[in-house]
Amino acid sequence: MIPWRPLPSEGSGRSQSTALGRSNLTCGVDPVVRTTIKAEVVGLVRTRGQSIPEVSRDLDLTESAVRGWVQRAETQTSRPGGLTTAEREELGRLRRQVRQLEEERTILKKAAVYFAKEAWCNGNLKGTHLGRE
Repeated sequence: MIPWRPLPSEGSGRSQSTALGRSNLTCGVDPVVRTTIKAEVVGLVRTRGQSIPEVSRDLDLTESAVRGWVQRAETQTSRPGGLTTAEREELGRLRRQVRQLEEERTILKKAAVYFAKEAWCNGNLKGTHLGRE
């Protein structure tokens, strides 16, 4: 939980830095602490089920900032490697295709060895650089 709440400025209900488009919660804060604060704000929306307007109003943040943090968190943490659903599907398809191509290549290698041995044993290589003349 966030250990403190920024004090709203007199009258407007929003602090001066928020009115300028900055949040009191993250303005001038160490980047590591800022990341932790953002994660906790996102946690309020995700785990406690509070709405974005409620959280932004309670913590004196803009709704767009909280919404952006939640969207970024969904993209980064809910999907492995930060991939979108479409990217994950494409990655799976490409991995299957690579597996299939590797199997085909292995089969072709074995077939080439087999036919080369057979041709060598039957003496069908005359006229080539491998042939016995």
